Amino acid sequence: MLDDTTLPPLDEFADQIRGAHAADRPAAVHCVTRVQLVLTLAALDLAGRLPGDRIEHGAVIAAGSLPDLRGLTVITQPHFVAERGEQYAADVPPDDLPDLWRLRSVIDAGVGVAAGSDAPFGGEDPWQVMRAAARRPALFRPDEAVSPARALALFLGEPGAPAVQRLLAPGQPADLALLRAGPHEMLHSLASDLVAATFIGGELVYGRG
Repeated sequence: MLDDTTLPPLDEFADQIRGAHAADRPAAVHCVTRVQLVLTLAALDLAGRLPGDRIEHGAVIAAGSLPDLRGLTVITQPHFVAERGEQYAADVPPDDLPDLWRLRSVIDAGVGVAAGSDAPFGGEDPWQVMRAAARRPALFRPDEAVSPARALALFLGEPGAPAVQRLLAPGQPADLALLRAGPHEMLHSLASDLVAATFIGGELVYGRG
């Protein structure tokens, strides 16, 4: 967790990452400002990278930083521009607005991306996040929107590799959502009321058996 007012020295930060890697643990760094991301990328360059290293949020990503994110995973919250648009328009420095909560440009740069709600700091409904990813507000670079299918895929990753889409196959964990609509209607609406049942590890946790 980084804070702009108490950022660690670069060498010390790199040593923290090396320590995690030495224990075979990827590093996950909370980056919500431009300077936090730049420092993190520099520390990762010094420490080396481990598969699974990720950037949490990536709220402000300059275009020039996109190539440096390759090999990492960015866990982002596309719905924040919909939920907090007025606040961002008033409080975020104008130079940061074009780089705020990028999505499509990060994917197009070849970076692994997954999404989360960041509840309770954001709305907890993942379908709301998907709708926001596919229907970007006009004020915040609508070219950063993705297709409904790609928005859905942001939540279909492996637990240990959230940017790698999980496959439904024999022997895999039965973590499933059963929908009451076909693919076309589901992708058109991306609405939570289409979920008929939810299973975790094969156990019904929502809906009827």
